[in-house]
Amino acid sequence: SVFQYEMSLGGSRRGGRGLRRALAPRYTAPMSSFKPTGENPFAPGTGLPPPLLAGRETDIAFFRDRLARVKAHGHGDALAVYGPRGMGKTVLMRQLRDDFQQDGVHAVWATPKKGMVAAESLAELLPKGFKMGQLEVSASTGPLTELAGALKATWRSDKGEEARFTSLLEEASKQAPRALFLDEAHTLNQDEMNELLNMMQEVAYSSRFMLVLIGTPGLTQSVRQGGTFGERIEYYSIDMLDDEAAMEALRVPLGKGGISASDELLQEAAQDAQRYPFFIQVWGAALWDYAAKQGVQRLTDRDMQAVLPGVAAHRDDFYNGRFREIRPDDDLFAATVALADAFQSASRFDEQAIVEIILLALETGIPEPAERKGRAEAVLQELIRIGYVWQPARSPYVEAGIPSLMAYVAQKRTERQPAAPAADLRRIGEAAAKRLGGP
Repeated sequence: SVFQYEMSLGGSRRGGRGLRRALAPRYTAPMSSFKPTGENPFAPGTGLPPPLLAGRETDIAFFRDRLARVKAHGHGDALAVYGPRGMGKTVLMRQLRDDFQQDGVHAVWATPKKGMVAAESLAELLPKGFKMGQLEVSASTGPLTELAGALKATWRSDKGEEARFTSLLEEASKQAPRALFLDEAHTLNQDEMNELLNMMQEVAYSSRFMLVLIGTPGLTQSVRQGGTFGERIEYYSIDMLDDEAAMEALRVPLGKGGISASDELLQEAAQDAQRYPFFIQVWGAALWDYAAKQGVQRLTDRDMQAVLPGVAAHRDDFYNGRFREIRPDDDLFAATVALADAFQSASRFDEQAIVEIILLALETGIPEPAERKGRAEAVLQELIRIGYVWQPARSPYVEAGIPSLMAYVAQKRTERQPAAPAADLRRIGEAAAKRLGGP
């Protein structure tokens, strides 16, 4: 088969096999009269939903069950939904928002502005006609965040009725359950997060209200710092697709356009994408455009190879953005390179092992052991915040946020970031496996 692959940019035992760019000669298929039906439905990076939400049945069932409990018991619920960027969180949650609305839920979608929840978004949760009244703040109180101001202010209706926000939310939820989907919740400043969770604690046992926070892995840190309610909130992680779902996400939309490929080829594309929803969309868009331009109805090995350079270029652009978050900080860069070396031989570690790997990277730069340990833990939290590594819910493992990003970062190493000692990485990995009871 011309469509060959190997451990390369996509190198990861968990994430699949990456197509080798060097084996991707440009190829032009014979022209024919075939044209796909309709327009290209794949639009990666535009914010538009994918043409098919594949492999998320279990996730959807989980949230629908939580909604049913809110309706049945009359109590509120709160969840923090997280995962690396490009995992399809926003698409999935928007679909659920629409499903909730069809089930009679008054569901509001909002995104923080400058780290705060807009009062206009909160107003959408209340009966129509209510607006936030004037809030007088004493000099001793100091400035309030927008959410704190909304909760402390008196809300007035067009008819002159007045009440606090939480009281109005409680009354409104008796008419119809309420839900707030807060996307990019990891961008909330900590004061706003604290106020939001305090509000949730106040209404949790008296209102049919559901709060869904959506963000990158750094969201978990912010929520846990949000007081006692932050400790009780449930975390739900959105993971990569399985092989069959990743193939279906390509096969079905392409098939609607009249484009086909063997299961073997679709599997190769899905594995090169590492079952990562964003890269699945990149592959789909590239295959559709190629079929339309070349008049190819049945994709072959050679067609897939011809598409590969464009897919790889799109992936590099994506990685460049992630790399810019890491590069300015020498410690962060050294740690990511060491982790890239480690994740070439194993797909996951526990947190203790991750800290030990980071310590290897910082050993020469920070000679004092105690200071180095503290810095290593801080670096780990920053890597979690930006999604370079993450820990799925109910899992003892820390995994690569985007496995193939590891190899990309390793290629960017400088003379100051030599390869982590293989013997040390092996020792750390074996100790972690023993602690977790795995191979």
